Amino acid sequence: MNKLIFSTFFCAVVLILSAGDIFACTCMHLIKPVEGAYKQNSAIFSGKVISIKKTDNFFNIIKIKVGKSWKGKLSKTITISTAAAGSMCGYKFVIGKSFLTYADGDNQNNFRVSLCSRTALLSGSKEDIETLNNLLAKDDSKTKSSPK
Repeated sequence: MNKLIFSTFFCAVVLILSAGDIFACTCMHLIKPVEGAYKQNSAIFSGKVISIKKTDNFFNIIKIKVGKSWKGKLSKTITISTAAAGSMCGYKFVIGKSFLTYADGDNQNNFRVSLCSRTALLSGSKEDIETLNNLLAKDDSKTKSSPK
């Protein structure tokens, strides 16, 4: 009996020590700096979450009242989608809170957000906002100085 217990224990230890790290959402180390996110994303804006609708077990649809847009021509209220769980790289929005949102997609009806974006609570995004304001000013000066 002792031999069986020892063998079971030994096998369990070997399995635990040989197992690698397992992450369902592995993009956290790939979050781009603001300049890279500015180039990559279709829309960057601040706004307050006014509703969250769970569509199924996999996605949430978030309705946001847009405050300021740094990239993209947006209506006053837009909807975005995100995976329902953080383990699927979904971003956890909260009704009534304001966020700086980095969204990707081909139009206002198809924006997506994930943990891999720089999306964050607006209250903790001062440095991002300063950088975005500078990037927007550079883009505006290029537009004004380019030939028509």
